[in-house]
Amino acid sequence: MGDEAKLRKQQDTLATGGFGVMLLSLWTILKFTVLMTVSANEMITVEEAEGLPEWAVFLVVFVVIFVIILAVVVFHLYIGIKAVSESRGQSGGIAYVVICAGMVLFNVIGICMYFSGNDTVTDADQDTKASSFLLDITALLIYSQLFWSAVQVKILKKRIAQKGNE
Repeated sequence: MGDEAKLRKQQDTLATGGFGVMLLSLWTILKFTVLMTVSANEMITVEEAEGLPEWAVFLVVFVVIFVIILAVVVFHLYIGIKAVSESRGQSGGIAYVVICAGMVLFNVIGICMYFSGNDTVTDADQDTKASSFLLDITALLIYSQLFWSAVQVKILKKRIAQKGNE
């Protein structure tokens, strides 16, 4: 298989990974919303004992949740859009590849946390934990594939450009 064919294959994989990362933002919104809502309820209970009114604690927790979700969505969209644009022949830069490598690392750490043994899981939480685990594995695979394809696209573009200059 020639370099041009390999490049087209990696560009297709990069585009698929880019769309996958953009779709991951929906899962991230759902996951953080559920986790922060549970944490917010616990936080409100704790802070009420400190003498703060419930509405003030709720407002602060809501703003924090909103900012986190917004940042994560923008982050996923940035990676996805850059990957798709690079797959279509435009320059995506190197920043999204570095960020993607960081996401691979964070996902590995996050998956390892499922096995840390510090968390007690009730029967009611088992389904949620299992689905979160499977989706985190999926995220790891998407980020890994996107990272690999992005690196391969950059290498193949350089190789093709060098052959064209000879």
